[in-house]
Amino acid sequence: MLRSTDIGVVFLDRELKIRKFTPAATVAINFVAADLGRPLEHITNNLDYPDLLDLLQGVIDSKKSVEKEVKLKKQDFYLLMRVNPYLQEDGNLDGVVITFVDIDELKTIEQQVYRVNQALAKSQEELQKLNEELEKRVVERTAELDNAKQLAEAANRAKSTFLAHISHELRTPLNAILGFAQIMQRNLHVNESTQQQGVEIIYQSGRHLLTLIDDLLQIAKIEAGKLQLELTEFNLATFLDNLLAIALVRAREKRITLDYRPFSTLPAIVRSDETRLRQVLLNLLSNAIKFTDKGSVTFKVGVIDYSQDATPTKIRFQIEDTGIGIPEDKMQDIFLPFQQLDDRAINEGTGLGLSISQKNCRTTR
Repeated sequence: MLRSTDIGVVFLDRELKIRKFTPAATVAINFVAADLGRPLEHITNNLDYPDLLDLLQGVIDSKKSVEKEVKLKKQDFYLLMRVNPYLQEDGNLDGVVITFVDIDELKTIEQQVYRVNQALAKSQEELQKLNEELEKRVVERTAELDNAKQLAEAANRAKSTFLAHISHELRTPLNAILGFAQIMQRNLHVNESTQQQGVEIIYQSGRHLLTLIDDLLQIAKIEAGKLQLELTEFNLATFLDNLLAIALVRAREKRITLDYRPFSTLPAIVRSDETRLRQVLLNLLSNAIKFTDKGSVTFKVGVIDYSQDATPTKIRFQIEDTGIGIPEDKMQDIFLPFQQLDDRAINEGTGLGLSISQKNCRTTR
């Protein structure tokens, strides 16, 4: 019966000497018929399990069964090894029985299932990451859309405010022109003084209207990206002299001092857009003079950066004044079109100067 079974069975006595074995057991242990009665320790085995004898002795000492999965040394083949104590009817230990069951196919399936589970776990983890990334993108995109919506709404409000301002700015000089034209038309016998006053108001209103239209066209060109820079080389000293001559007239009218302070040696020739630079500096100087009732306006100019061969590459123009100043919470508002923070500016300029200057600076940067 032992010879016909496919299960490897080995019977050992209490001293671990071989009593019986089935042919199938020779897969695990290198038995021959002459090994009966020999100690198991004298016989080689094919098991990748160096503690076999200690395991068997442990079962003898404890009288408790043990089950282990073992692998053959030279083959990728798995066996289930069960070691059971062999007890007599009176309960005394007579030996141990080792059985070897072929579980290689089951082990292969188990490994395949394990790999599939690992792959599924990895896929699930990747899917979770994709879901988290997608949710993150949805949140970010939602925030972007919300921000874009807020910007669009702000732009619409700014557009409405701009149109309201421009309508007011255009109507004011036009009303003056039309009003005095009607007075002079209805009363052909006005005296020369009244006539001259009316003509002067019409002239000044017309100039204001023309300046306003020019400024609006320039802002439109800058916003549309159609403002073409005209970079030329020009004499810096002559440029500054002409600029200061214009500003000095306005400063003398207000009885304040205009102080010009170069803080480094300036290059004779520079390359830039002369018209845009003059427009920006004249606007800043005019504002400084306009809002300074006493004291002085200081205009500082100097080189602040050089190339490796000591050629000036960047010049700073700095304007300081002793005027009323600008509240910190209004620093950004002054660059908005038609923003005038002081009542005295309502009838002076268009309220577009600083907005144009900022856009020019950003364009020429």
